[in-house]
Amino acid sequence: MPPKTRSKSSPLWHRCEKCQVVLPSKDLNIHQEGSCPPQIESWTHGFIKKKVLYSWLGEVSSADSLPALPSEEIENMVFVSLSAIQLCGFFIGDPVLVEARGCLAIKSVWPTTEKTVTSVLLTKEGLEFANDLINAPVIVKKISCPIPPAQEVVVHVCNTSHPYGQQVADVLLILKHKYSGKYLKAGSKIQVPFYGRKLKFIVYEVKCLPTVNQTTSTINSPDALESITDNLQNMSFSDMQSGSEASCSTPVGKKSNFQLKRAFGSVSSTDTPVRRPFRNMLEDSYAGSSTEDSIDELSSTVDSFSESPTKEIPIFNSGFYHITHSTEWRIKDLDQDNKAEQSVPKKLIGTIGGLQQVINEVKEIMSLALNPSSSWQHGLRISKGVLLFGPSGTGKTMLAHALAQDSAASVHTLIGSELFSKVLGETDARLRSFFTKATSSGPAVIILDEIDSLCSKKNSSSGSELERRLVTTLCTLLDGLSSSNKKVFVIATTSRPDSVESSIRRPGRLDREIEVPVPTPEARFEILHELLKPVPHSLSETELLSVAQAAHGFVGADLASLVSQAGTYALKSSFENSSVTIRLVHVQWALARINPSAMREVLVDVPNVRWSDIGGQEDLKLKLKQAVEWPLSHPEAFERLGIKPPRGVLMFGPPGCSKTMIAKALATESKLNFLSIKGPELFSKWVGESERAVREVFRRARQVAPAIIFFDELDALGGERGSGGSGGGSNVQERVLAQLLTEMDGVTALGNVTVVAATNRPDRIDKALLRPGRLDRIVYVPLPDTNSRKQIFDIQLKKMPISDDLNVNDLVQKTEGYSGAEVLAVCHEAALKALEENISAQFVTQNHFDVALEIVTPRTPPSLLKLYNDYLNR
Repeated sequence: MPPKTRSKSSPLWHRCEKCQVVLPSKDLNIHQEGSCPPQIESWTHGFIKKKVLYSWLGEVSSADSLPALPSEEIENMVFVSLSAIQLCGFFIGDPVLVEARGCLAIKSVWPTTEKTVTSVLLTKEGLEFANDLINAPVIVKKISCPIPPAQEVVVHVCNTSHPYGQQVADVLLILKHKYSGKYLKAGSKIQVPFYGRKLKFIVYEVKCLPTVNQTTSTINSPDALESITDNLQNMSFSDMQSGSEASCSTPVGKKSNFQLKRAFGSVSSTDTPVRRPFRNMLEDSYAGSSTEDSIDELSSTVDSFSESPTKEIPIFNSGFYHITHSTEWRIKDLDQDNKAEQSVPKKLIGTIGGLQQVINEVKEIMSLALNPSSSWQHGLRISKGVLLFGPSGTGKTMLAHALAQDSAASVHTLIGSELFSKVLGETDARLRSFFTKATSSGPAVIILDEIDSLCSKKNSSSGSELERRLVTTLCTLLDGLSSSNKKVFVIATTSRPDSVESSIRRPGRLDREIEVPVPTPEARFEILHELLKPVPHSLSETELLSVAQAAHGFVGADLASLVSQAGTYALKSSFENSSVTIRLVHVQWALARINPSAMREVLVDVPNVRWSDIGGQEDLKLKLKQAVEWPLSHPEAFERLGIKPPRGVLMFGPPGCSKTMIAKALATESKLNFLSIKGPELFSKWVGESERAVREVFRRARQVAPAIIFFDELDALGGERGSGGSGGGSNVQERVLAQLLTEMDGVTALGNVTVVAATNRPDRIDKALLRPGRLDRIVYVPLPDTNSRKQIFDIQLKKMPISDDLNVNDLVQKTEGYSGAEVLAVCHEAALKALEENISAQFVTQNHFDVALEIVTPRTPPSLLKLYNDYLNR
């Protein structure tokens, strides 16, 4: 039976006679309609120009068709159609340069039948040499110059910390095995499998062999070139064909061309600088000619090359290096960590301000543990562990490193999150290995940073088995340190001491617990002084002290941010000058924009209200100054007279009498941390949550003292208990009130925290809140009198253009019985009436105010005023 004849089909490729690019036949219409010649910056169809393939990058889906190859080899391949390989002059399996969106990679070219003839495909792992490369424009071209070999590769760990102990050598061995024969450059992204997870690295540095130029000169010697020429002239087509039946006189077609390439590819398959240039010459010379002609032409090319033996072969200069079996691998993190154990921290004890008492206490304990005297070795146990706790940003970690460095012992830092592993038993082994290494290095200090993440408190029913085993292992190791004679000291830090497992905190393990508190004004002055030492500034001691006193509740980290932002503002303000100096105005600007770390959830931005903005109420202003400002500015006066400053002030009076506005002015004038609490926002439907919210408010206020807690509408929170009816509170309200009473005057001292409250119904407030020691100053805020109304009008009319016929005293007499808010409403309504008459009005006249007085009338009922009088009389 005769063989079936193949139906004639259109060619896959077409060469444009105008621009000489090779493109798929299906894109011929697109090319002829407007993209001839195609733009190299952006193209609308794939094409080949000067043996360079221009296309778009995609992901291969059938890489499983190469089951004999290991996965790491498939990751290193770029898949191109066989016809495109032939047209570009590539060798199958040879490295080619892949460029997409400025990112370069060298991949081994391999044929594929997926998608179109111009498609360029990579595996999912192979696409990780850059981000977002799917459908990105891509250029694939051959490498025409030798790639220098690499002597050493330094990598940086990306997704995890470096392995411990002997596992480092295993990782380096895997890297060396996987990437031997590959091509890398600084910035290349690589990854290796390691115990069920992928370790990702970035090539930090590649060092080249220093003898590359010498090798190139040796290659270009006349003897070497003559030897290669002789071998090529004596080569027969039968040797290259390897059993093919084609004759030497037959012109080389697509198949024989491909066989010729494979033959020379097998001869020069070794990636050395010697053979690759001649193979490139062969690629340029064989196309469209017979095999013998190709060999003769190549030989003549080699002969012409041998006539100039001093000419050097150019080196591939895009930053890539050839990784060989002799290339050394190194992990950058290890060198840094080994140096860090000796040099961290950079700060010395002398550069830490405001913590001298804590430093002296810890140094005293450390000196006994690291340098025990003979008198302490006879039956007396030495403390070998301390727990530093306090709010975030107070300098616990910095202090631990500085103390460890000052002790002149070796420092070993352990971060809890780095220990955990999903492999059973590996976490415990890492912890034991860490302690073994520390204890075997002589006098040593172990720093357990954020120990609450390592040994968090768990109930018997909660917590994983891993966490329980880890706590048990750490307890055993700490017991071993306590009972041994080794000179080891443990410093643990945490910002949540109540979350640390109680068994870790008992004597014999972490014996001492020392608080690193929020700095006092004197401590803040010392911290600022140390922070500004290396910074050019013009602040005097007096100015620096004023800044320290105004930075209430600021911890060390906040003060460091204060100096940084002040420096940034100084740099922005003096961009024309070459020298930048921080001045007081820069620090004050930064001070107004930084909130204390411990107050960010509850601190409110108070409007800039001054005492001068409030008309009248002189008696109330004085009492508030006595309760808040005097204890801060004249503490010696209270000590001299043997009295304590008032703990709380209750303001009551008709609505609209500036009670809330006075609280805002108090916060602005005193420059204290201000916590504004609305009564109903503390209530929760969950049992215990309301009481917890009250505790949290007072805890934060004590933490950033001196501070003011302002309770607006206190009657909604502190209603009288047990009265029944509408005046009685609910069960939740009674529990919240009990918690409030305890916080204001209970076992825990209130400290430098002042409670200011406001209400319209003082008769509904529980009597326990109003006793001395809690809200001991009760101030009535009455309706403004004549003088107060005159001041309110003067303050408001300064902002308004008024006519000359306006009689302010007449307005004061006509507003008898008006509250402060109603007086402001009169001014506002008069201005609106002026705009109603003429939208372009320039003045507000007496007639406008007369109309406004008819609209705005006093709204405080006499019954409410009588209630206040009766309450005052009681």
